[in-house]
Amino acid sequence: MPVIWGSQAPVRRVDVREFARLEEALAADASAWLLPRSQDADARAWNHRIRTIRGMTGLFNGSAYFACTLGPHVAGVAIINSRHAEYLYLELLLTHPGQQGAGSLLIEHIVNDWARPVTEVRLATLVRARDFYLRLGFLPLQENQMRLDLRGSPQWEQAGGRWRLKAYAHLANFATWSDETSPLPPKAPPP
Repeated sequence: MPVIWGSQAPVRRVDVREFARLEEALAADASAWLLPRSQDADARAWNHRIRTIRGMTGLFNGSAYFACTLGPHVAGVAIINSRHAEYLYLELLLTHPGQQGAGSLLIEHIVNDWARPVTEVRLATLVRARDFYLRLGFLPLQENQMRLDLRGSPQWEQAGGRWRLKAYAHLANFATWSDETSPLPPKAPPP
């Protein structure tokens, strides 16, 4: 069922043109995962996530662009802005609803790929994504702003000169892709 991250990480830095193409492919593919209109709260939240992907496509610019592909699929994209000397700023992180692990992979790759040593990442997040970033070790700064201090975070470790998420450090393969072309239908209404 899943396509697994193999011996070579699927994250790479891309130029702005390739990024635009991959970001659009991600949004188009994710749109196929929309559920029929429903009063079910889970279905509404699911559809909101997918519409957010489409709505954020093409809105952000940065200093560096990254893509995560699993097999032929675009699993996620990220934009970094390096205008601050002390830290990297994550302008955008979008992931496909049919995958798991791409967001973590992108962040891990970015902090290790950067030309200068990275010890801090900041971002502005949507309320719905806050828990994801908290699991990765980001802490609230103010309102929707969050900060990851790699040196002080219990979720991260440095091994062999590279930053790794401790939750995945023991795994060679942690990103997966669902072969489904759309999600399961919403839950049946209660009788």
